[in-house]
Amino acid sequence: FEDMDFFYGLKELAVYNLNVPVLPEGKYLKADRLTVSSCGLKNIEAIIRRNAKLLASVNCNVVFEKEQDVIINAYGQKIEIAIYNFLNNAVNYCGEDKLVIVRQKIENKKVKISFIDHGIGIDKKHINDIWNRYYKVGKNHNRGIGGSGLGLSIVKAVLEGHGFEYGVNSEVGVGSEFWFSAPIIEIVEEKDEE
Repeated sequence: FEDMDFFYGLKELAVYNLNVPVLPEGKYLKADRLTVSSCGLKNIEAIIRRNAKLLASVNCNVVFEKEQDVIINAYGQKIEIAIYNFLNNAVNYCGEDKLVIVRQKIENKKVKISFIDHGIGIDKKHINDIWNRYYKVGKNHNRGIGGSGLGLSIVKAVLEGHGFEYGVNSEVGVGSEFWFSAPIIEIVEEKDEE
């Protein structure tokens, strides 16, 4: 295969599933069991770049809107997997405009990262279920990338493991905004180029 981006995503999904400990009652281990390190918004930009060919193959345009680079405390690989799954979900349901917006906003010493699509949206009766393994709202998504029904359950496990807030705002026929919020440990000052 020419395009290895798809296989990168599958590899990350497989590695994640092998490394997420699940307790008998289905509860995931909490953040104190994770190795925490600093990671910044460069991770988001790198994930978008790594998937550029795949996104182009389905004619999807991803726009990253950011205010300022920030650093958060997180287990980098697992947060990257959550970001990848949020992005993949938005692309799967991006709608006729083929546009996904990834937006970073600083609010009250936290950074909020949103993944916005203009697709089919989600009926309020499905909102709580979408975070469950293998749950799919409908079949009206882009089969160019596909979906297993695991992505958002992985996102949930990662974000709950870190103690980060997350959610979705959605309206049927308008689209969805999936998001997560994390405390900022450092705002990266932009250096003036001489």
